[in-house]
Amino acid sequence: MKKRTKVLACLLATGMIFSGINVYAEDQTTDQEVTTEEATTAEATAADASEEDAVVATVNGEEIRQSQLTVMTNYMLQQYQNSGYDVSNETIQNYVSEAALNMLIQLKVIELKSQELKLDEFTEEELEDLRNQAQEQWDESLEIYKALYMAQDASLEEEDAQEKAQEVMAQYGYETSDDVFEEMKNEEVFNRVEEYCVGDVSISDEEVKETYDEYVAMDEESFADNVPLYEQTIAAYGSNESFYIPEGYRHFTHIRLTGDEEKLEELQALMYPEESATAADATAADAENEAAIAELKDEILAEVQDTVDEIEEKFNDGESFDDLIDEYSVDAELSNYSGCSVHKDSIFWEQDFIDGAMAVEEIGQISDPIVCSDGVYVLYYDYDAQGGPIEYTDTVKENLRSVLLNQAQNENFSATIQEWCEECEIEIL
Repeated sequence: MKKRTKVLACLLATGMIFSGINVYAEDQTTDQEVTTEEATTAEATAADASEEDAVVATVNGEEIRQSQLTVMTNYMLQQYQNSGYDVSNETIQNYVSEAALNMLIQLKVIELKSQELKLDEFTEEELEDLRNQAQEQWDESLEIYKALYMAQDASLEEEDAQEKAQEVMAQYGYETSDDVFEEMKNEEVFNRVEEYCVGDVSISDEEVKETYDEYVAMDEESFADNVPLYEQTIAAYGSNESFYIPEGYRHFTHIRLTGDEEKLEELQALMYPEESATAADATAADAENEAAIAELKDEILAEVQDTVDEIEEKFNDGESFDDLIDEYSVDAELSNYSGCSVHKDSIFWEQDFIDGAMAVEEIGQISDPIVCSDGVYVLYYDYDAQGGPIEYTDTVKENLRSVLLNQAQNENFSATIQEWCEECEIEIL
């Protein structure tokens, strides 16, 4: 879709730029355990590298070897798998293998160009700073691995845990902080090359406004008469991804009462049963459950009816709904509580909730109690949400400018790298 730009493909490989070593593992250690599978993968990578390492391509006589291609291919396959692709598919494997080789060729071109432009030169102060950062990063990763090993095996001595941590880090290509240092230095060179390529790219106010108008027109065509598509888009990408809001939304704040938790769980099971074996079974189950659901909702409401009556009485006596939220709602303590917008065609609310919201006649009034699968709601009709194009605020303008600048920089970077590739003598073996 528009506006959803991809990061430069080359940035995926900054962990291997110029050297072909594996990607730095610090992100993998935060929420994951060190597993046998990880160690096996690292060992397999090392074994591949130790075999006959054929030259697969040259750039101005500089060699790219099979071991580098294997690491890059495996890395890119992992990215595809994380994105939901079936990497066992032969077509995808062939595509990724070809893309990995092209990536390595581009990285080699960047390496050679950085040398020509002297972008790979560092002062002693810069090198010392990088060494300190590398040592700190390596030490932190070692401590994380060590702690994970000791958490997995309480009988493991600290010295043994440290040895195991060093072994697995070495298998990933980080035997010492020098390995991290080289990677960080290479990444800094890559950043300098990128800055060299895109440093003078800018976006005018006119370009930003033209893009805003274009996005408004596109989103109006998509969403004006299609609330479900609008809500699906917002759910998938966030509210900043729409430049047009369908007319007809009402904004509500609410009080939610939970009542009997066991009955709510029973209601949830009836309203959201596991998939039936056949469509006929599902239809029969729906008809059978309808009466049971209605009866259970009546029971749940009856248990909190006194509280609902109390809320209505206080509201009619002039007490603010915000104060009533603080006093009664189980959601009052939620830090992100801000109410909700509801449309008659909304798809992410239960139908009784939508019907109850639409039944409130005037702004400033409250709804009758609405029984849903997670509790009993009393809604306050705050205002009618503004439909149509979103306001062209400074925030919207700068967000758009950032997106357009990123797109322009990506295009400029890619075009420059392509020019450099065309200047080089590239041979694929």
